[in-house]
Amino acid sequence: MESRERNWALLHIQEKLVRLELNLNNQSFLSTNNLVFVGYFGALTLLISSMIFGSDALSFQFTIHALIVLFLSLSYYSVSKYVISQRYFLRKILAISLLLRIVAVFFYYYLFQEVTDTPFEVTFADSIYYDNKGNDFANILRYGASELQIFFSLGTNLDDIGYQIFLGVIYFFTDNSILVARVVQAIVGTWSVYIAYRILQLIYNEKVAREGAIIFSGFHCFILYSTLHLREFLLVHVTLLMVYYFLCFNVKPNIKSFTLLFTTIVVMLFFRTVYALAFIGSVGVYLAIFEIKSIKTLILGLLFLGFLVVFLANSPFFDSTWTKLMGYVGFGEQRGLGGYTQEKVVSRGMSLAKYIGGPIFILPSFIFPIPSVLKLNIEEFGRSMHWYFTGGLFVWLCMSYFYFKGAFRIIIERNKFGIFILILVLFHTLVLLQSFYFPSIRFSQVKMSLLLLLVPIGSTHLINMRRGNNNFLIYVTLISLIVLGYNYLRLFGRM
Repeated sequence: MESRERNWALLHIQEKLVRLELNLNNQSFLSTNNLVFVGYFGALTLLISSMIFGSDALSFQFTIHALIVLFLSLSYYSVSKYVISQRYFLRKILAISLLLRIVAVFFYYYLFQEVTDTPFEVTFADSIYYDNKGNDFANILRYGASELQIFFSLGTNLDDIGYQIFLGVIYFFTDNSILVARVVQAIVGTWSVYIAYRILQLIYNEKVAREGAIIFSGFHCFILYSTLHLREFLLVHVTLLMVYYFLCFNVKPNIKSFTLLFTTIVVMLFFRTVYALAFIGSVGVYLAIFEIKSIKTLILGLLFLGFLVVFLANSPFFDSTWTKLMGYVGFGEQRGLGGYTQEKVVSRGMSLAKYIGGPIFILPSFIFPIPSVLKLNIEEFGRSMHWYFTGGLFVWLCMSYFYFKGAFRIIIERNKFGIFILILVLFHTLVLLQSFYFPSIRFSQVKMSLLLLLVPIGSTHLINMRRGNNNFLIYVTLISLIVLGYNYLRLFGRM
């Protein structure tokens, strides 16, 4: 009897310790003090921007929209943090994530109907393109057109065709329903939350994984992209899958994990080839750093990566894609196919862009994109999609404080998997800088997902909690000044 009571007492104490371990400390991004800082300075920045920029400032309705998004995001994080130590955490957080995304799908669907008289957002040329090509592929499935030439004629570049197939399959089963396609996107976005949770379990521990799942689940930029007819939400998902299967293969090498890893890399080739190559390059650097003593593993890994690159360079199917890829990284005669150039940006009215370049911009470019608090010259509807992101992007910038802390932590601790994420971040950052897409909200989606993986690691770093709060307050203040300064430079650069 005494032995049974002793065992029960030990189990009870162990459960209490686990729950105590899962409780958030004052240095976490999700702590009440930090969320209050973000809300206060976000609202203050929007108010000051209206005073500074006057008629050039964000219109009143979008200032209100930004404030609503800001406070809804922070309120969600404030409430959801109480789920972190509960049983069935994963089931609960995924249900909440799905609910958030489905509500957003219907809300923005009807909002866009009111604004544009279509289911598509403002500045929707790419969305219309993908919708049309998705319909084309659905018709191929319906009417049995099996010619390979027709299949590949769906897109100009093969790395453009994956999302068209995704939409086409959904349209085939749903009579071209745009709304159902976006509900499916909401489900995929929720699956991304699950994959991020699993990645963080492998990189660190359960506590970090749970906080990361909460951060991913309520991240406004990802929620909003689930409601658009653009492929970026899938790029985030496939990137996370590549990372997850690579880590799984490292933990336990087997045919299953290798096959899944190889499959996701091939899938990414048909969504955005440059991201597949960035991943391949990151794996090569990782092997060179951590597998240098295992000559067999290093040689096999590098041979495999080299084979993929040679295949892409010589495959006729990827001719146009390869040209586009060279543009992304700054080579080739037709750089405009792959990305912007400084000359192109300057010619569009941003004269200060000519000063951007060199390694000094790598570190600050990590925190981009920066929210717009200015009116833009929009031809139709008098508005831009940039303004829908303003509130969420301010939260994103404040989170970056914990990214830098997390990066420092994994380097000090020589956390192999965490360093792999850092290598991948660096590759994406260099590509975005070289192609001049680094200020873009759309092209930064994948980079943001990788940075978010390190945020909960920085959040749980227990070094002088009181000083940590003070540092975060200073950082948020600095971020507010950066937002105002960057938007001023944009306005000044138009002159």
